[in-house]
Amino acid sequence: MFKRLFILSIIFVLYTNIGIISKTTLMIGNTIFDGDISKLNTYKLELALRFSCMLKDSTMELIPSTTRDSLIKIYNGNKSNINLIDISKDLNVDYLIFTRVSAIMHLVKTDVTLINVKDTSIHLKGYGYASAKYKNDKGELIYDPSILASLQRALEVAFKDSTMFVDSAKGFTNKPAPLLAIGGIYFANDDKLPEWYLFQKKVVNSFDAVETIFASAIKNNNYITIDTETRDTIYSLNNLYVVENYNAPSEYELLALYRMGVEYYISGVIIRNELGAKLELYLYKFDNGVMQSIASAHEIITEDSIILLRESLKYLTDKILDAKKEKL
Repeated sequence: MFKRLFILSIIFVLYTNIGIISKTTLMIGNTIFDGDISKLNTYKLELALRFSCMLKDSTMELIPSTTRDSLIKIYNGNKSNINLIDISKDLNVDYLIFTRVSAIMHLVKTDVTLINVKDTSIHLKGYGYASAKYKNDKGELIYDPSILASLQRALEVAFKDSTMFVDSAKGFTNKPAPLLAIGGIYFANDDKLPEWYLFQKKVVNSFDAVETIFASAIKNNNYITIDTETRDTIYSLNNLYVVENYNAPSEYELLALYRMGVEYYISGVIIRNELGAKLELYLYKFDNGVMQSIASAHEIITEDSIILLRESLKYLTDKILDAKKEKL
């Protein structure tokens, strides 16, 4: 009994340093980093969670892991049979949070599970994606911003609040968003017509086309758009090593993306005709593994110009993504 009172008195001292306010209180149970970030320090997740709680300082707080670990040492030193749930109750924690953060090249995914301390049968689950866009002086990807963004999106899903970390005044726009991938553009030439550079150099120009679509799609906050390098890495993990951006996607490529959690997909075709070339883009959605076309747009390119092709691709990409938004 005396040992218990002694420990609780220490908890009081530790907890008063945090501040006793009526908030949703979180404490980290465990964090796992997987894939391309497996060697990073998992403390990066705690920093991201702490910063996220600071943004919600009136409604959410995080018990530092140092406080948790100090209590574990105290209990172990007194040979007390106690677990994380017991410690959480002593600290008036509302949710014990377990996270797994994984990365494939630029793509980061965070899965969260929050266990309700008062009723451990209640689990809140969510996941979120983000893209790692920055590199350090050594050319290495900096994952911290994407860990933060994917964590916030996961928490929004778990708490069923899509605007939890959306504050335009502060410059925060992280809301849950599905994965979007970009596939090949099928180049359908007509040998009866004069040769065009666009079709003659279809290997180079098809890659340029995919990159152009990506540059436009990544600006749309309604999706997390997978870059070409990450897409091809996903293919290679599924033993697909030869990617032909000038052909329609194969069923194996689509299956690899679907297994990775991709929900939306852009593909298209450019058809040589007497007017020049007809460019068509399509936006698909994976519906239980089946691709459904949900938006399309086309434009005629009248000159053999990579510049005109790029402009048309930008215009059509924005058009089909906006068309999907209008349907929601």
